Amino acid sequence: MGLFRLAAANPQVEPVLLLAEAMGLTGIRAETVATVARAYHPHTATGPGTDQAAADRAVAELVTCCGRRADERTAARICLLVQSAEATAALRAAAREHGSVQAALRLAPPVRHTRRISPDGAELLLELGGDLAFGAGAHACPGRTHALAMVAGLLGEDSP
Repeated sequence: MGLFRLAAANPQVEPVLLLAEAMGLTGIRAETVATVARAYHPHTATGPGTDQAAADRAVAELVTCCGRRADERTAARICLLVQSAEATAALRAAAREHGSVQAALRLAPPVRHTRRISPDGAELLLELGGDLAFGAGAHACPGRTHALAMVAGLLGEDSP
């Protein structure tokens, strides 16, 4: 079942759980993914408030759900869950608030900025939104189509 139909059939389910189901993963808990995201996202402050031991336990739990193999495939699957969970949930909330997925992307993109490092080492903050809500070019989000389809399904909109 495609993400759009899966989301349309389960509009109350957390988007990250729908993505996990679409990937054939069982036993994934949204809070486990959120724990990993808080510890490992580059834009998240780590330090005294970060429970690294809890994050390590959460990663171990996700590895178990991915077949108990700590390999590249498992890392990619966990990365996909972690990177998409918060952004997809935010897009869903913004789409409800603004009336549609397209309006949400224009008015309240779930990821407002991304960072790049220039050749001279300077940090560049790039704004995202509208047509650039999922980035562009070599750094475009590979999950754009899936995220839009999932949120449209959750909201009962037509698939993009």
